[in-house]
Amino acid sequence: MERISQWSRSAAVALTCSLACLAPLTLAAQTPDASLAVMDTTIQPGQVDFSRYDTPSACAQTAAIAADVARRADVDTAIYDPDHDMVSSNAVDIARRCGAKFTPANVAQRELLSLVHLSLLAGHDDVARAAADRWASLVTDPNEKGWAMYSTVAAYVSAHPSRFVEAERVVARMDSMGTAAIAPRINAHSLLLMDAGQRFDVPRIEREAVATLKIDGLLAGEERNDVLYGAGNALFDILWAELYRDPQHAVASVMQLAHSAGYRWATDTMTVKNYLTTIVTPIGHPPPGFTPKFWFGAHGTESWPVPGKVTMLLPEPSPGISGYRMYAIIRRLHKKYGDALNMTVMARTEGYIHDSSPLTPAQEADSLRSYYHDFLKLPVTVGVEEMPFQRLPDGRRVNTATAMDQIQLYGFGPLLVDQSGNLVILGERSQAALEAFIDKALHNSTVSSAK
Repeated sequence: MERISQWSRSAAVALTCSLACLAPLTLAAQTPDASLAVMDTTIQPGQVDFSRYDTPSACAQTAAIAADVARRADVDTAIYDPDHDMVSSNAVDIARRCGAKFTPANVAQRELLSLVHLSLLAGHDDVARAAADRWASLVTDPNEKGWAMYSTVAAYVSAHPSRFVEAERVVARMDSMGTAAIAPRINAHSLLLMDAGQRFDVPRIEREAVATLKIDGLLAGEERNDVLYGAGNALFDILWAELYRDPQHAVASVMQLAHSAGYRWATDTMTVKNYLTTIVTPIGHPPPGFTPKFWFGAHGTESWPVPGKVTMLLPEPSPGISGYRMYAIIRRLHKKYGDALNMTVMARTEGYIHDSSPLTPAQEADSLRSYYHDFLKLPVTVGVEEMPFQRLPDGRRVNTATAMDQIQLYGFGPLLVDQSGNLVILGERSQAALEAFIDKALHNSTVSSAK
C-alpha cells in the first residue's frame, strides 16, 4: 500500500505540474488581450518554465520526481544508501534552477522546511542551515520547537548524501532543551542511530544507541518501549556493533552499556540476557547445510557453505523494494570482492511461479535460474530445493519442511560464513555492515593461511 500511495502522490504532483504548464497556453488562447497574443508561451521539449513555480515545495516536488525517474532507470540506486547512492544530476539541476529565487528571508514560514529539502538537494547547505535555523526560531512552544528541529534532522539524514554532521548539530541543540522536548529528542537520536547503522560506524552506533536508551528512561511508563521510540531496536544495534568488535563478549557488552545508560528492562535482566545469548550462540559455529537438488553456478560445488571460501547465503529476496535493495547490494559486493566472495541465493520449488500454470520441479528451478541469471544478471550461484508435498483429497497442496526452513530460523537476512565454514554474522542487511564483516572474515582467512 505504501508503494501505491507514493505512486499516487507522485502521479498527482506530475498531473499538477502538467496542468500548470498547460495553463498559460489556455489563457493565451482565450484572453482577448493583444499583448498576450504576441507572447511565446510554447514550452519546447525538455524545457520547463520555472518562473511559474512560486514556492520551494513545488520545486522540491518537481526535483523529487526527476530523482525518482532516474532511480527507476538504474536499479542499483533504487534504495537509499548514504555513501553510495547519489541524486541524479538532472534532479540537482532542477533544484538549483527552480530554487534560485528563494531565500530563507523571502518565503513563508510553512515553506521553510521545503526550502531545507530543496537546498540540500541543490547542494546549497548554507541556505539549508539558514532556513532550518529560521524555522526553529519562529516556533515558541518548546515541544513544537523540538518537533520542528526533528523535521530538519530528518531532512539532513535523508539527504543525498546524508549530512549527519549537521544533523548532530541540531540534535545537540535539542538535547539542551531537556525534558521539554523529550519525545522529539528520542526520535531524533533514533534517526542518528539509523544513519550510523547504514554506515556501520561502530562508535556512533554505540553512542546514539546509549543516548536513545538514556532518554527512554525519562519517558512516562505508557510511552516507554514503544516501537515508535526504538529503544528495543537500540539494543540490537549495539549487539551487531559488539559482534563486530568482540563476538565472545558481545552480550556482556550490551548489558553493560544498557546498564550504564540507566535503561529499565521491560522484563527481568536474566531473561533479556538469555534471549540475546540465544541470538549470538550460532556465531562461530557451522550453520545447517543446504544441499539443493538443482544447482546453477560455476563454483564446482553442490552445497553451501562453499568449502574454503568466504560465502554468503541469501534467502530468496521477496519481491518489491526489499528485493531490489538486496540486488543492488549483491552487485556492489561482487564489484568490490569479485571471486573472493561466493554469494548463493537459496530458493525452493512451490509448484508454480506467481500466477503460472503448474510446473514440474525442473521447470520451476530453471525459471528461477533464468530470473536471477538471465533477467537480473546477478553474479550469484542459485540453489533450488525440491519441496516435498502431498495432496489432500480436495486437491489442496500440503508442503513438507525442508532445509530452508531450518536455515530461516537464523533470520531472513544474509548468512555469512568464513573459510572454515563457521557463521560470522546472520540477518544483517546493511551494506556497510556486510562489508565490514566480509573484510574481517577475509582478513582472518589471510592471517590463518599466512600462519
